[in-house]
Amino acid sequence: MSDPKRLKHTPVIAAVDFDSALGNTVKVAVEIARRSRSKLILLHSVREWSGYVTSSIEGNMSLPLGDVMAANLQAEIEDARQQLEDVARKLKGELSVELRVVAGIANQVIVAEAVLSQAQILVLGSPEDSWRHKEHRLTTLLSVLHEAPCPVLVVGSGQIDEKVQAVAIADDLTPWSRSAIRTGFYFAEALDAAHVYHMHVNPLQRERFAAALRRYASRQGTHVRPEAASEFFKDLEHDLSLQLRERASDETIWYPDREGHYTASVLHGPVLDTIETAISKEQGWDAGLIVFGQHRSFHRKPFRAGNVPFGEMARLGKMALIVPPEAA
Repeated sequence: MSDPKRLKHTPVIAAVDFDSALGNTVKVAVEIARRSRSKLILLHSVREWSGYVTSSIEGNMSLPLGDVMAANLQAEIEDARQQLEDVARKLKGELSVELRVVAGIANQVIVAEAVLSQAQILVLGSPEDSWRHKEHRLTTLLSVLHEAPCPVLVVGSGQIDEKVQAVAIADDLTPWSRSAIRTGFYFAEALDAAHVYHMHVNPLQRERFAAALRRYASRQGTHVRPEAASEFFKDLEHDLSLQLRERASDETIWYPDREGHYTASVLHGPVLDTIETAISKEQGWDAGLIVFGQHRSFHRKPFRAGNVPFGEMARLGKMALIVPPEAA
């Protein structure tokens, strides 16, 4: 996975919805396709009229309902294709672009196209407003995350950096995140990122652990040395850091061998808050891309990728890459 040209015949799919995130979605997808020398597929899903909606107007139509629905659907498809052609025209022939407008339920269309095309990555936009108001985009995106056969890159509508300076990989040290490690390093190299931060967040907090240790010792009628908790965390960080480096080295990638370009970090605290602080520009590493491993039962693992607050990532100007466990 360390060679960005390895997937040069595997397309990049940008699923666009002509919203405020359109520009960023296309921009990022073009960059990945250009660097990996891949074809770019611009995909838009047109929702078909439901029987419930059309039945309410059936009595007022002079034409057969089926004809009205077909005409409306065809008009929407033609309009969407024209908009996609406008987007493709601005790319000025810098790479191979294919346009696809498909009628159906958005998440099903996106996943099906990814499967049929054997896509290397799906790029989806996530306007911040859509998350605040809980629009249908939330259901669509989470469904795609759960079913996609390839990594899914979520791009916000806010300002993003012209170049990804650093990539952060969130590793929970389970088998589920191994694909995330491999994919994170691949895209770090493909996007020419200068640094990779490989992190594990331990939700155990020093102060709470120290207090719990003292209470336990008090109940047992013993005493705890003041430095006991600090020594425990030092040993824990050392052990977890070694595990991170071993998992990275297992992938035979180039970053661990380049001094100053790879950092294994063990952080402590609430997982999502800790990650947000670590990748922020003001307080942390300023990583433009954060990579999460996907757990197939993510709805039962809220701290993993299934419920990552993408609205917050968008607010920070970050991109989130979600990698299923079986991703190549």
